[in-house]
Amino acid sequence: MSFSTSSFITKVVGPQAKQLINNYNIIIDDIVDTYPQASIINTEARARAAFIIPQYCIELGYESMIGQSIDPCLSVQCMPFSLICLSVAIADDIIDVHNTSFKRNMELGCASLAINNYAYNKLLLLSDIQIRSDLSQAISQLIDSILSIGAEEINYRNSKIFSPENYLKITKQKTSCYTRHAFLISTRLVDKYSEYHKAMIQLGNHVGTVFQLIDDLMDVDKDALDEADSITYPMFLKDNDQNMDAIYKIIAAEFDGAINVAKNLPYSSKIVQFLQDIEASINKNELIL
Repeated sequence: MSFSTSSFITKVVGPQAKQLINNYNIIIDDIVDTYPQASIINTEARARAAFIIPQYCIELGYESMIGQSIDPCLSVQCMPFSLICLSVAIADDIIDVHNTSFKRNMELGCASLAINNYAYNKLLLLSDIQIRSDLSQAISQLIDSILSIGAEEINYRNSKIFSPENYLKITKQKTSCYTRHAFLISTRLVDKYSEYHKAMIQLGNHVGTVFQLIDDLMDVDKDALDEADSITYPMFLKDNDQNMDAIYKIIAAEFDGAINVAKNLPYSSKIVQFLQDIEASINKNELIL
């Protein structure tokens, strides 16, 4: 996800997740100290939505299950999952555009590997066997999902033909890989996986689709400059001198779906408020287009 998207998400989430973001910055400092050869992490990993979104979904999902905030120590223990999401997002930056230098791609690759290795080391050091098992299973399922959608995206890119249907199919799965499995982690933490498995999958799919569409909207100009290999729906509309009403209509429908699912969770107020805050920010044109 782009830095403009990250800035938007940080603005919305920040006031409610100061501890999360503080812990995240501490972790990034530690990764840079551990892998000084991957110093690009300092610029590529700060305030990234690819970490903040899944980690905050874990925290929101946890609170929606039991009605109280997640213990800060437990939140930190779950961060290896979100770091894996971050490492995948940075690796994805390598293939998103085709006019970056070999040096730049190598730096991004090293940063992704460093974050990935750090995350797995932290996972292995967890003393709580159950949490370690839950996270390991979630990460395994995450990677399976990413490999599946990655193959579809490669085929879509190679076709060089824009298709709203194929684009939306990929969009509905891409960031949803992060959010879906993050919400499922929260159910595992409180031993309610079976009971709320279906609801959290639905919620994660809606939320992930919203964030991916926001990302594509905010990347319209940047992608045009970077000569992205595949066209997104916002780029297609812009190239054909059309407004973005179709995208906002899809986003509104996904918000409705997410809020309807969230309202059926045991303690839904905070997660519903989070979704409404993001939707309000979009409606007030706070996206940087």
